[in-house]
Amino acid sequence: MPDRFIPNPRQRRFLRYLLAHPGINSIQRTCAGARVARSSFYNWRKNPEFGAWLYAGWMQAGGLDSGLQPSSQQNQELALENWRKPQPAVLSN
Repeated sequence: MPDRFIPNPRQRRFLRYLLAHPGINSIQRTCAGARVARSSFYNWRKNPEFGAWLYAGWMQAGGLDSGLQPSSQQNQELALENWRKPQPAVLSN
């Protein structure tokens, strides 16, 4: 496993789009605008290193202080503070 997460071009494009559109209010719209399949985003999110990279990029751009906050604060799917956390594994019987 590499010491440092290296985002692929689509992941970098996703972050650039997210930062350029602070009023975005859904993962679907963010992915569509960034030309990234929504399933790709959810697969990336399973990797805690991706989540940490995405969160760090958002914070470096100013985070909440810069206005880079989704317009729908109630939408937990878009709470960037939660994006750095991997999705829990689903256990099957």
